[in-house]
Amino acid sequence: MVGALNKLPIALSGLIFFDAPATFASVGAIFVGFVSGVVYAVAKMWQSKNKAQTAGVLPTTSASVQSMRDSLKQ
Repeated sequence: MVGALNKLPIALSGLIFFDAPATFASVGAIFVGFVSGVVYAVAKMWQSKNKAQTAGVLPTTSASVQSMRDSLKQ
């Protein structure tokens, strides 16, 4: 999560220390950056969780492989 949100303190310090005008657009852009960073971090956590659950399952690569697996079930 830190990697997704590491640019926000720099943007905020630009508003505070460099007397940049705090307009609706600049504050809104920082807010959108925060929300998108949180969404990205949550999506990456879900992705790694799903990979851990399906780590032992290999996908079927061709019709012949599936046919062979079906023949071995009998």
